[in-house]
Amino acid sequence: MDINVDITKLTFLHNIGYVHGLIHLNFAIEFKQPLLLAEAFAQACVHNDPWYTEYLTAAEAMAATSTESPLPLSACFDLERADPVISTSSSYYYHSQRRPSGKWAADLEQARDGILVKAKSEICRIAARYRVDPNDLDRATAELINTAGESALFENVIKGLPFEHC
Repeated sequence: MDINVDITKLTFLHNIGYVHGLIHLNFAIEFKQPLLLAEAFAQACVHNDPWYTEYLTAAEAMAATSTESPLPLSACFDLERADPVISTSSSYYYHSQRRPSGKWAADLEQARDGILVKAKSEICRIAARYRVDPNDLDRATAELINTAGESALFENVIKGLPFEHC
């Protein structure tokens, strides 16, 4: 059997589906779980959402030629919230879709059908400002964890949910 794998595409595919494949990959490596590692690669192989690859490729290309100074991830989040195009390109509707039967639906996706349709150039420009030096991974990882926690807390404060529900 001949199996051809495009490792670049596989890398991008790990980031889709709200990064579940990437989360599984990291847990597999950290806890030395080969079956979980296989599951992570399988998730990446079966997902086919080219919009995410296009977004990441566009942001990466902009970062390579950008003359704007790099920003911490939290500053990028702040710019996205403050940008009138980005901040209005999505809505609660994406999380409350219903079919005529009344059943919950996820036919439209917040990033794919909202933000990347209405604010692609704006979001890519800001994403391009977040750059990580390969020699500074420990600091960048700590920043990522801190920003994820801050973002989860921010979202739950807005929705009025206790923090433990994030």
